[in-house]
Amino acid sequence: LFEYWGVMVFYRVVPLRTLDLLVGGVVRGSWRRLHRYIEWERQETGNNVRAEWFQWLADRLAEYPQPEKTLGAHVAFADWKP
Repeated sequence: LFEYWGVMVFYRVVPLRTLDLLVGGVVRGSWRRLHRYIEWERQETGNNVRAEWFQWLADRLAEYPQPEKTLGAHVAFADWKP
């Protein structure tokens, strides 16, 4: 799943900002918990491309943070009108 999201952002099928608003917290939290295991598995298997797009996506989210993510949508977009 994370691999698909990374490729979709890379090819601009889904804008990074949109993905961040939808599932950015899930990606960040999952990478934070899993990155040591993934890096260990890469070394053990010699498969350096395992979860490559997951890592790429987590890196991009860290590089281009959305300011409203720290506030929460309920605060950042409180004045939204349809």
